[in-house]
Formats: sequence, C-alpha cells, structure tokens
Amino acid sequence: MLRKGAKRWWDTTAKSRAPGHLWTWDEFKEAFLKKYYPTSIQSRKEVEFLTLTQGSMTLIEYKQKFEELAHYASEFVDTEDKKARHFEQGVRDDLKRTVIVLQLENYRDVLARAQLADLENHTSGEEKQLNGQSKKKKWMDNMG
Repeated sequence: MLRKGAKRWWDTTAKSRAPGHLWTWDEFKEAFLKKYYPTSIQSRKEVEFLTLTQGSMTLIEYKQKFEELAHYASEFVDTEDKKARHFEQGVRDDLKRTVIVLQLENYRDVLARAQLADLENHTSGEEKQLNGQSKKKKWMDNMG
C-alpha cells in the first residue's frame, strides 16, 4: 500500500493514462523506479554487486550483502546457475578452492558447501591452536 507522497504520485500517474488502462506490474515498477530510484543509483548498486567479494566479511555477512545487492543486478542472477557461479567467485580463496571443484548447480548448494568449508576451516584452525598450546604446555612441563 502506497502512502503519503508515493500515493499522491501514483494517483497523478494513474490518471495520466487512458481511462480504463490496466497497469501491468512491469509498467508500474518501471514508473515507480524512474521516479524514486534514479538510474545513477541503480548503476552504482549493480557495480557494487558485480565487484562484491567476501574479503574480511564473515560468510554470513557476505551472503546477506550478496542477496541484498542481487536485487539490483537481476540479469546476472536470473538462473540458479548464474547465481551460484557469481556467489562462488566472491567467496574467500580458501572457500572457493573447496566449492568450485564440486561444480554445484544452484546457489543453495554452493552456500551450504561454503558454510561447511568455512566451519571446517574454523574448526581446523582452533584444533591447530589447541594442539600448539598443548605442545607448549608439555614442553614447559618437561622443562620444570
């Protein structure tokens, strides 16, 4: 439901068409975006999506940003395969190596495998740290 300024805009816009004209969703969306979402912002968000990488974000943060920006670049994620490939390309290299070789066909599977790989990497790192601490403790015990 449109409110305030948007409702006034719609009332005026709807009257600008021939009486009895039935608006399609695409017509409404195009008119609405033209009014409230300038092309320059749309282009900037699309570029942000196309250059998005995980970097220092957690996998969950990357997933959320990916899904938020995907709306602005729908032609690049209009199939499950395209969405999966684009997501894979942006994850950290350590996750990418694990996920890409599997050639998963949809976004959900790529995300699930990346989450599993991230968990394995995290767990493995903690085990190494714990092993290092226990070796140091044994060495210190033997010194005393």
